Amino acid sequence: MAFGFPRSVLKPDTSVLLGLANGGVILGIYNGNLPFMAQIRTGDAHDGDIEATRKAAAWTSAAILGFMYLVTRDRNAFLIGGLVLTAVDFTVKHANGVNPGTGKLDDVNGSQITEDAQLYAMPDYSDQGGGMTDVETDVVDY
Repeated sequence: MAFGFPRSVLKPDTSVLLGLANGGVILGIYNGNLPFMAQIRTGDAHDGDIEATRKAAAWTSAAILGFMYLVTRDRNAFLIGGLVLTAVDFTVKHANGVNPGTGKLDDVNGSQITEDAQLYAMPDYSDQGGGMTDVETDVVDY
């Protein structure tokens, strides 16, 4: 006897509808537990209360998805619901990390995340007369 995934008790069209229903339940859980996304973005970055509530909503949603999978044994409905859960959770986590003053994502310590060009700035050669230095002529000599 070969090991495989359990057989679904649903037909394909019912499977998609259940996946969309799972997504609706997940959206309802997040909508009931968290404030609107605009309010999360205008609050302080990395608010502890928002983060704790987001985690509770994620675990509740994952438990419902797991229960529905155990009842129906349908992978498609589970994958559609999991995709919705991932997208909503990522959106809330990102909104909680945005600094309302700058509109940019902050790291956990409160400093802004900048581009690599600003982290590793090129040296300033404006004080040189335009000619090559000894190091540069050593490199260029053949």
